[in-house]
Amino acid sequence: MSGFVRGQATILVADDDPDMLRVTAAILNRSGYHVLTAINAEAALKAFEEAPRAIQLVISDVVMPGMKGPQLIRSIKNISPSTATLLMSGTLGIAFDGSAASIEKPFRAPALVAKVHDLLARCDFAKIDLEQSIIRSQRLAATGDGVKDHAAHPPGKVVNPL
Repeated sequence: MSGFVRGQATILVADDDPDMLRVTAAILNRSGYHVLTAINAEAALKAFEEAPRAIQLVISDVVMPGMKGPQLIRSIKNISPSTATLLMSGTLGIAFDGSAASIEKPFRAPALVAKVHDLLARCDFAKIDLEQSIIRSQRLAATGDGVKDHAAHPPGKVVNPL
């Protein structure tokens, strides 16, 4: 991906440990990323689906009450296959998809930032934006809020809503 700029990347972090969530978000914020947080996987999935702008990376703890991190990552990939994902856990010996990127807790700030930078450097931001905008458009259409799809109906063309 060319032209990667940290300030352009939005990261969603999910962890049921409020201290770990706060520390992880602080590290990423200080490194110039826009960070959203969620206290569990269900909240993270909802935040991902409702985000007003594309999320390029989702970081999730592996073990959380309710939906586990690997399940969250699978759900995210079903919505937006190009979104980068990172699993973090103090017990990485727990079985999960071996193809997923991972980092072991506790981690040092430079290790997290390096891993995040590497994952984002390989992202296709335009493809992620497109995948997530399609989902947002489908959600808006399903709610019937009257928002027009300007891609389907170019400006200047009158569309009969009836």
